[in-house]
Amino acid sequence: AKRAWLRVEILQRIIQEALLESYTNKREMSPESRQFYETMESCWLLTQCGKQIETCVCQPQTPPQTPAQTQTQTPAQTPSQTHAHSRASLLGLRRDHLLQLSPTDQDTEAMLVRLLPEVERRLRAKCLSVLCYYRPGYDEGPEGVKLAQFGRLSEELERERGLVRSGQQRHEEYRRVREKMSAAYLTVLERCTELLRRLVEDHRLSSQVELDHRKMEYLSVKCNTLSVKLSMLNKQLKAELYTKQTVEVHDTIRARLQREVAEGERERAGAGRQLGLYAVLGSEFQAAVGEYTALRDLISNKEWALREFGKAQE
Repeated sequence: AKRAWLRVEILQRIIQEALLESYTNKREMSPESRQFYETMESCWLLTQCGKQIETCVCQPQTPPQTPAQTQTQTPAQTPSQTHAHSRASLLGLRRDHLLQLSPTDQDTEAMLVRLLPEVERRLRAKCLSVLCYYRPGYDEGPEGVKLAQFGRLSEELERERGLVRSGQQRHEEYRRVREKMSAAYLTVLERCTELLRRLVEDHRLSSQVELDHRKMEYLSVKCNTLSVKLSMLNKQLKAELYTKQTVEVHDTIRARLQREVAEGERERAGAGRQLGLYAVLGSEFQAAVGEYTALRDLISNKEWALREFGKAQE
C-alpha cells in the first residue's frame, strides 16, 4: 500500500511540475506541445474534480431525526462536514457532468501517447540528479552507466544506513562506557583528595616549625643579599658620578674654601682683639659712643633742614 501510494504521489508531482513548466514556457512551445499540455491540464483538473465529487457523494446522508434522537445522538457533525453535505446537495454535480467538459478522444489519445515518454524522461532526469547528488563522481559518463549505478544506489544507501546505525550504536556504547569511567574517575579522585587532606592535617603541625625556621633563614639571607647589593649600587653610583676630573675640581674648590675660611678666621681674630681693647675702656667708652651717635644724628637733621630752607628761598 505504501509503494502504491508513493507511485501515485510521484506521478502526480511529475505532472504538476510539467504543468508549471508549461505555464512559464508557453510562448516558446510549438502548437503540438501547447495542445499536449492543455489536454493534460484538462484531464488533470477533471480527475481532481471527479475525486472531490466521489468524496462528497460517498459521505453518508443523515436522515431526519426526532428531537429525542437528536438529544441522544453521540457523534456530532463538524461544520466542515455539514458544509460539504450542503454543497453537494446544492450543486448536485455528477461525473456525467464532467464528461461533457473532457477533451476529445483524439486529443486524449495523442496526449496519452506522448505522456508516457515525457514521464519516463522526467523520471530519468530525477534519478540522474539523485545519483549525482549522492555520487558526485558520476556527473560525466554515459547515461546507461548512470542508470545502472542508480539501480544499485538503493542497496548502497541501505548499506550506508546500516553502517551509520552501527556507528550510532557504537557511539552510544562508547558514551555509556565513558560515563561509567568518568564516574569511577570522580570517585577515585574524591578518595585521593580526602587522603591528601588527611595527610596535610596530620603532618602540617609537625613540619610547621621547621618550615618557619627555613623561611626565616631564607629571609635573613635575602636581606643580607639586598644590603650587599645596595652597597654595591651605592659605590657604583659614586664611581660613575665622581670621576678623576671631578675629584680634581673638588680638591681645588676645597683648597680655595679652606683659604677663605682661614682668612675669615684671621679677620675674626683681629676684630675680636679690637673689641677687647674697646671693652677695656669700660662704661665711659659706651657713653662717648652714645654721645657721638647723638651728635651725628643732630648734624644730619640740621643739614637736612638747611637744604630744605635753601630750596624754599630759591
